[in-house]
Amino acid sequence: MNQGARARLLVVDDEQGIVEVVTTALNSAGYQVDSTDQAHIAIEAVRRGGLDAVILDVGLGDRSGFELMERWTAEGHRVPVIFLTARTDEEDVTRGLSIGADDYIRKPFGVKELIARVESVLRRTGGQSGSISERDVLRFADIRLDRCRFEVYRSGRPLQLSPIEFRLLEVLMENGGRILTRGQLIDRVWTSGEGADDSTLETTISRLRGKLHSPEEPDLLVTRRGIGYGLVGGSATSINTASNSKGQQ
Repeated sequence: MNQGARARLLVVDDEQGIVEVVTTALNSAGYQVDSTDQAHIAIEAVRRGGLDAVILDVGLGDRSGFELMERWTAEGHRVPVIFLTARTDEEDVTRGLSIGADDYIRKPFGVKELIARVESVLRRTGGQSGSISERDVLRFADIRLDRCRFEVYRSGRPLQLSPIEFRLLEVLMENGGRILTRGQLIDRVWTSGEGADDSTLETTISRLRGKLHSPEEPDLLVTRRGIGYGLVGGSATSINTASNSKGQQ
């Protein structure tokens, strides 16, 4: 992620008025902002890399935002995505989150809310590079999570996680062997708690469970009905990649 307030964002919306409001607000907050109303331009921008987040309208003229998100995921691009849209149906919200979006902001919206949501997503998915905590590697049973490289492996098999799935697994691994309540997970994974509820958590847990599953490996992510979720069946450790680089090879 780009350092500090100079994070680079891409706004994709076919309403010029919305683009102007969003761009002006984020520029005033110190972000570097690019914008387009064309799906093909947005696709290429993400492919080139260098973006810290995309603010994406669902209802583009030539292609839906859902299609773009699915395409980026299929191609292995893990840029955080915030849907900004007039669609309010629960089905649309669930679909956006189920394909890996990090937040879903409904129009009309307040500028302060927009900036707060963007800051929250950037904190969850990036942060200050080079901090001690981000150089740590977490282990639980046969799962290895590298905060610095944004990589997760299970029994040596790489897992492709969205930023919010990565953060959820990170919190679960930090509390390995414990069951966390729904409220605890929402507070720790969705930092401010905005835009997340039990349904959001269940959707993200389901996606993560599916990616962790393998017929040859035990199920570690468990549900305690009426309580919450946790990782069981292994032990959690935290090691520093710099001091243990030889052991990782």
